[in-house]
Formats: sequence, C-alpha cells, structure tokens
Amino acid sequence: MSTLKNTGMKFKIALVIFVATIAAASGVKAQVMLGTPAGAPNSGAILDASNTAATAATYKGIYLPQVALTANNVYGLNTTGSAVAVNGMMIYNTATAGTGTTAVTPGIYVWNNSVWNVVNTSVIAGNMNINIYNGDGTLTGNRNVSEAGFNLGFTGGNVGIGTTTPTNQLQVVAATATTDPVRFAGLQPADATATGILVTDINGVIRSQSATSVSAVSYNGSITYAADSTIYFNDATASPTKVIDNRSEFSGHTFTATQAGLYQVTFTINYNQRTSITDGGDGYLGYASINVGTSTSAPNYSTTIGKISNNESGGQAYNQNVTNTDLVKLTAGQVIQFQSMVYGSTGGVTANYIINIVRVN
Repeated sequence: MSTLKNTGMKFKIALVIFVATIAAASGVKAQVMLGTPAGAPNSGAILDASNTAATAATYKGIYLPQVALTANNVYGLNTTGSAVAVNGMMIYNTATAGTGTTAVTPGIYVWNNSVWNVVNTSVIAGNMNINIYNGDGTLTGNRNVSEAGFNLGFTGGNVGIGTTTPTNQLQVVAATATTDPVRFAGLQPADATATGILVTDINGVIRSQSATSVSAVSYNGSITYAADSTIYFNDATASPTKVIDNRSEFSGHTFTATQAGLYQVTFTINYNQRTSITDGGDGYLGYASINVGTSTSAPNYSTTIGKISNNESGGQAYNQNVTNTDLVKLTAGQVIQFQSMVYGSTGGVTANYIINIVRVN
C-alpha cells in the first residue's frame, strides 16, 4: 500500500513538472498550483499552494522536511552524487544539539553560506518584542548602532564589559593591571553649587562623595584645670561647641570614625598665661594629647608637650598656644580622644581649645 502511495505521489510531481515545462516552452504562464484552489495561480509565484475555497476543516499547510541537525555548520542533507549543499534550502530542525556558537534548537532553518540560519518566527508573526540576541556569538567586524532618536534600555539583568559574569548592573573589568578601563570624554565643567568627587570603595564600586559625606569635624570650647599636673579630657568642665560635624562623629571628648581612611587631626590649646604674682613669674607646661585606639578604655598615645614661656623680667602675662597635629590611619569604629594638662602652675588655669579633624583620602 505504501509503495502505491509513493508511486502515485511521484506521478503527481512528475506530472506537475511536465505541465510546467510544456507551459514554459509554449510561452504560457509558468505558475503551478497545488491542492484544489479556486481560480488561477498567483502571477507572482512559481508555486502557489493556497486554497481560498478551503474551510476550517479542510485547510492544510506545507510540511517542511523534518531534519535532526547536529550543529548549525553541518549541512546534514543528501550530498551524494550530483547533490550539493545549496543556499536557500529550508528545513525544520527537530533537535537540540551543538555547543556555543554552533548550537541549534528546534525551529525553521535556512542554509546560507555554509551555515544554518534560524528563521525568527516572532518577526514573521509581527511580534517585535524579542531579544536582541537568541544565542551567543562572535563579531566578525565593527558594529555601529544608530538610535535615531530612540532610547536603548536594559532592564532585569547586569551588563559586563571584560567579564561574562557581572555582579552589578554595570561592571567593567580591566584587561590588565595597567589598563584604564573607564574613560569619560567631553564632560561639562562642574557646577559650583553642586560639586562632588567620584570615589571607589574597597570593592571597586563607584560612589559620589559630596561635601556632606566627607568626615569633617570642628569643635571649640574651654576647660579649667582645677589641679596642677592632672590630665583632663577636653569636656571636663564644659561641653564643646560644634562648628562642623558632617557625619555626627564627635561627642564630648571622643571622635568615632564612620569610614576607614587617613585623618588629619589638629588639637590646639590657647593657655591664658597669668601674671608673676599668681604663678611666681614663671611659665608652665602645656600638654595636648591625641589618643588613638579601638575603644575609650585602651587608647594609644600620640602626644605633643610644649613649654609655655612667659616674659618673666616684665612680669606681664600673655597667651600661648600648644598644637598637636597628626596624620592618623583609622578603621571604621576606631576612636580618637582629646586630653590636656598644665604643669608648674598653682591651678585654676582656664584654657581655650580647638579640635579639627578631616578625612583626607
């Protein structure tokens, strides 16, 4: 029975080819129609398989050859004898095979220039909501995209340059340790009313650092030394007055770093030198201490001691400054404390101080 069917089909095909050949030789229209359509074949088609008289129950389609491709660069069809791979051959691939750029999945393919190209059925159906790429690939030349006034947006994933596994929305990895991976050209001058500095954290993430995000502290106040040769915190007799504290890092006599970095610390004390009647005509020592540690109970000392000189011959009092300045490396959570003392005085000395701290890196 199968043999009879095949024989009948071959006879029909041969008959169609024979009729088309005779028609072409005699100068008549060389269109061929299959099925039972109404009317003449379409004048623009060499093969017309339409059937405008069909009903829902009798509609039929064109059944493409079902081929299990092994890769998109393997022809996989008959090439014996005089048969050769020819551009324009169309099949329906039934297999999922190949790897990387040669991978294929089920769908309609057309052979062109030694490779099977998948037919994007979404575009054929008029559905333009498709991905830019349907698989991995390698550029064989420069590709320029003209947006023509339209926007190009990426949502729901990460974009990597120099990496195939980006962990941020945009991740750029330098090719070598000496390569500058990012360049911005033609930038406008900074707006003087809204400036900022681009910085990176320890993971290489770019962040904007404005004036309000910089560690900057300035406090002043006064302290009365009730006893001689006794160390006092700067807030022993009165709370300091805030001038600047961008990140609220200072309280009482303790600065707590909220960010790791290098800090320029300056502690200046202005001692009100008294007359020779009060202090025997001799000056006293001023002591300014910057204590750096991991907690308030275990500081490491970095100190400056200065001798406050007095005009002993004239017996006149005048003020003197003692300044301790240091560049300190801190981790987040480390503290700095401020202490001072007088030595060689009868006590009751009042001094004014200024504390300035700036993170410089």
